[in-house]
Amino acid sequence: MLSSILSGVAFPIELLPKSIIFLGDLLPTTHFLKIFRFDYSNAINLQNELTYNSIALIFLSTLTLSLGVYLLKQSILISKKNGSLLNY
Repeated sequence: MLSSILSGVAFPIELLPKSIIFLGDLLPTTHFLKIFRFDYSNAINLQNELTYNSIALIFLSTLTLSLGVYLLKQSILISKKNGSLLNY
């Protein structure tokens, strides 16, 4: 729910305060939606913003995936050490 609000799925992010818009820019979903909306509206004159959103999407997706893999490996190591998957 929070991701959909910060990304602009539920309503336009221009209605949010500037500090919260900054948090929304840290989510890959925000950039994906901007790219999808540019493609859907055939906005050719906004190539610089489209390029920025594409690079940001690739970077944030890679960062999020890497963090997820790292945290999964750490949780597996901790569960092997404790001998139980009940807490994870």
